[in-house]
Amino acid sequence: MMNDGGRYSGAVVRRLTDLILVLSTTMWAGPQKSTSALLNATIHTLPGESTSVRSRTPPLTTEHYPAAASRRNTISRPGMDWSLSQPGLLALSLLVVVTALYFARWRRGGSKHRKYPPVAGTILHLLLKFGRLLEYQTELSRRYRTFRMITPTCSYVYTVEPANVEYILKTNFANYGKGALMYDVAKDLLGDGIFNVDGAKWRHQRKVASHEFSTRVLRDYSSAVFRDTATELAGIVSAAARARERVDMHDLLMRSTLDSVFEVGFGVSLGSLSGASEEGAAFARAFDDASEQVLYRFFDPFWKAKKLLNVSSEAAMKRSVRIIDDFVYAVIDRKIEQMGRDQQEFAKKEDILSRFLLERERDPGCFDNKYLRDIILNFVIAGRDTTAGTLSWFLYVLCRNERVQNRIAQEVHAVTTGDRNVDTHEFVGCLTEDAISKMHYLHAALTETLRLYPAVPIVSWPEPQLLQNTNKFSTYPGHDSLMISFVAAQDVKHCFSDDTLPDGYAIRKGDMVNYQPYPMGRMKFLWGADAEEFRPERWLDDDGVFVPVSPFKFPAFQAGPRICLGKEFAYRQMKIFAAALLYLFRFEMWDANCTMGYRPMLTLKMDGPLYPSDNLNLQPSSYRAGSHTAAHGGAAGARFSPEHQRSQPGMESPLGQSALLTLLLVLLLALYYLARLRRGGSKHRKYPPVAGTMIHQLLNIGRLVDYQTELSRRYRTFRMLTPTCNYVYTVEPANVEYILKTNFANYGKGVMTHDVLEDLLGDGIFNVDGAKWRHQRKVASLEFSTRMLRDFSSAVFRDTATELAGIVDAAARAQERVDMQDLLMRSTLDSIFKVAFGVNLGSLSGASEKSAAFAKAFDDASERVLYRFFDLFWRIKRILNISSEAAMKRSVRIIDDFVYAVIDKKIEQMGKDQQEFAKKEDILSRFLLERERDPDCFDKKYLRDIILNFVIAGRDTTSGTVSWFLYAICRHERVQERIAREVRAATTGDGDVGIHEFAACLTEEAISKMQYLHAALTETLRLYPGVPIDVKYCFSDDTLPDGYAVKKGDMVNYQPYPMGRMKFLWGEDAEEFRPERWLGDDGVFVPESSFKFTAFQAGPRICLGKEFAYRQMKIFVAVLLYFFKFEMWDRNATVGYRPTLTLKMDGPLYVRASLRR
Repeated sequence: MMNDGGRYSGAVVRRLTDLILVLSTTMWAGPQKSTSALLNATIHTLPGESTSVRSRTPPLTTEHYPAAASRRNTISRPGMDWSLSQPGLLALSLLVVVTALYFARWRRGGSKHRKYPPVAGTILHLLLKFGRLLEYQTELSRRYRTFRMITPTCSYVYTVEPANVEYILKTNFANYGKGALMYDVAKDLLGDGIFNVDGAKWRHQRKVASHEFSTRVLRDYSSAVFRDTATELAGIVSAAARARERVDMHDLLMRSTLDSVFEVGFGVSLGSLSGASEEGAAFARAFDDASEQVLYRFFDPFWKAKKLLNVSSEAAMKRSVRIIDDFVYAVIDRKIEQMGRDQQEFAKKEDILSRFLLERERDPGCFDNKYLRDIILNFVIAGRDTTAGTLSWFLYVLCRNERVQNRIAQEVHAVTTGDRNVDTHEFVGCLTEDAISKMHYLHAALTETLRLYPAVPIVSWPEPQLLQNTNKFSTYPGHDSLMISFVAAQDVKHCFSDDTLPDGYAIRKGDMVNYQPYPMGRMKFLWGADAEEFRPERWLDDDGVFVPVSPFKFPAFQAGPRICLGKEFAYRQMKIFAAALLYLFRFEMWDANCTMGYRPMLTLKMDGPLYPSDNLNLQPSSYRAGSHTAAHGGAAGARFSPEHQRSQPGMESPLGQSALLTLLLVLLLALYYLARLRRGGSKHRKYPPVAGTMIHQLLNIGRLVDYQTELSRRYRTFRMLTPTCNYVYTVEPANVEYILKTNFANYGKGVMTHDVLEDLLGDGIFNVDGAKWRHQRKVASLEFSTRMLRDFSSAVFRDTATELAGIVDAAARAQERVDMQDLLMRSTLDSIFKVAFGVNLGSLSGASEKSAAFAKAFDDASERVLYRFFDLFWRIKRILNISSEAAMKRSVRIIDDFVYAVIDKKIEQMGKDQQEFAKKEDILSRFLLERERDPDCFDKKYLRDIILNFVIAGRDTTSGTVSWFLYAICRHERVQERIAREVRAATTGDGDVGIHEFAACLTEEAISKMQYLHAALTETLRLYPGVPIDVKYCFSDDTLPDGYAVKKGDMVNYQPYPMGRMKFLWGEDAEEFRPERWLGDDGVFVPESSFKFTAFQAGPRICLGKEFAYRQMKIFVAVLLYFFKFEMWDRNATVGYRPTLTLKMDGPLYVRASLRR
């Protein structure tokens, strides 16, 4: 035993040497030389283990990994920093050492006489294959029916052997479970629901749910809901078919299934398909975001720290869960209220929540509202993505196999209406339980889709540890950061004790055992030589009747005690939806040559919309009559090998021991680096006092700008230490003037900021220095100074303010609370977009679906750009196209598609009638006319960047300021009333007019008279500036006016938020909201130095849109305060901020608006 352990330890040492040499080469020679060597260093087998990999695995080169070769070019391109710095690579070396030592200790005993599955690779191989992960697993499964992948903490065992699957899911069910880490990661969303628990809680919910799912009441009720939703879906598709427009079926099916499953679960119509309910739409968005954020946690080693600090993705997660909880608890409370009013009538309710409430009435101690929320929400989550995903893949394969599509349509006709043609409502009424049960070929086609595209492609969860004998959830050391490739597309079973599978392979306690529905569906030893063909006939007997197979061979619905309770429920929903669609329409791909990929995540989602490349071409069923040629032939089967390109955002796991050791090493190296950096040339230079480190900032991240304010009261200029440079902060106006004006050329955006913001801002004015900045500044200065733009923008602002007032008026009359921050965000986006592009976005009214998609993508991209400043690994994620970077890529693609379509439409208009086009007043049209005079000045990409930068700058800052303004005047009624009187005096006097008539009174002259309003808005900006802290990169060593030295590479920050609270600048009442400080004795506004009041920057980069922003804010506020009086909905509520690039409120701004007259 000792000899075996010694041989093993020796092998570990040799492996370690290889790894550290490779890492050293990477560190000093560059990343491009090390990938193959690193992989080869880790793939060799260890003593006592299978040698099959060693004999069959060739050296790994770029010939074998073309994806890695292409990434190599990306990594080393000029202007892009390598993601892992030297300290980072040394930290990785330490991680390998700690991992290997742990590995050696863990393996030392008990392996002499046991046969373990062959090693097929490591986590690094999975990372390189992440974009086509399931194909890679399928290829490995063809070589080894059971194999393992090595990680630093345990083995991940994968199998496609049905006997093993049966053993894991049934025979020895008690030894393989969800585990603690999965519970911890998903707890905020799933809570103690059935999909997130083991043991007694699981058994209790399973028992109750089994009873409910077996009742005829639920079956009849759910069928009725599915028919209603299918009718609504068919109506939307019909409109697209008649207009011959493409439609994204994947999106429609996602929304349809959410609506129907939510109604069955809660008895409430969510309205996400129609967009009728604003609260329902907010819930649906939060539901999507939270589901995605849960997945992110698997990829984020720091998610627990972020949750503790309430920053980045975890702050977003908290907001999403709060919206979900508010909505769900409101539904539960409403149901309880209904039950209290008339219990006899309530007993007739058929939704699941009502049934559970009646169960609780009989046994009050069985579950509380929280438990109810968890149970029902788990049902919604399970029934939504999987069903929608399956139907999307089903439509995709039907478009590739027209013979199957036509046969299903004929079957649906035969069992419902026969030769009669009926309308949608009448047809859906024919979809009875009896009719659905006769659709054997449709059932077979759906099952064949699930065989090739199972909803959960590889069953695997992240690794828990110490599950027995403890209530604490912990992980193996080193596990955290290395889980990326496993959890993205899997659902794992944790092995609780040493075991042996039926095929003879041994499993250790702590191993993660995966059965693989996706690869299993492609195994020839299970399905024959045509395993990869789509052939529904394989599921039918000679009489055409569906014949099921063992669930351990076809595990799409799991098997054993955890087999999916909603299996028949899901088939019923899919068959009703599919029957309705195929009775009424014939589907073909919009782009016949397009293939669909997937996103490797927990469920098998399509990668992008199902047009697929453009969209689907839909024609009413009347086109089925007569013969037509099959687009893809009439073969019995169609082979599918899609190009799987993109992964889904995800996040990693908690901070384990190795992550903490790594962080410690990085900090030690940072201190060494700083000491060496300071050693020379600092003898006679005075540096700002050190007020703390980035650790202090992280600990205070939830109140960061207040923390910076406290430090600024002690030191007008100070620095914070980071591993790479100094961050210098100042509130001294002389320093601000020096940075922004006197020595302007030495302080700019810098490469790092440009790189972080490039995907969204591109080369727009807010993300460039030098010649590009000067060119855009010159062109924009000319446009912003024209009377044409001033008049056009004022008209747009008046129209949007009128629409906003109409919404507030409805809420005031109904005495409902209204979230003014949300309304203002949408209002400013609409108005800024109209001024910039000449297009009505309609986000305030929700009229345009494409516009709503753009607005959501715009929000998501803006937030994810900020995440990059918190994420040390964002470049790696972007290269691998995973996690938040995959989401970022999708958001930017939606933005680009929308913006470029607008630009193309404008160019087309200009080509038709240039004389008429010359009268256009929006900024894009003006820039296009400028390009017409000088064709080389900018291309479409440059145009996109310029205009989008304008939209980004004008949206968040303006809406944020007006939100803080409303909050301030709710706290200062005297100020609110004085502004209302001033607005009335400057416009209508004593007369009363309607909204439209009043908006027309807001002329340039009237607005200019509103001096007190101008002062109140400026006072808001002093205390709540749009950008609370602004950073500049120092290009060369310098000395600030207060005598403090800054080094090349330091990040120098002036601080508008702390500056607005400094008593040495504003007096003893600096923290009071007092607009009078901006007025002279005659009541006229008196501006301050822009280096003291820095809300609009200063010097050459002073905001071009300053007057533009004031005009918009004054129009919006004048309309609102003329008609309404505002007070906080909860008088005792205080509003906080979110630490982002702009000073956004943390959560909604709920106010009560009352009519003034």
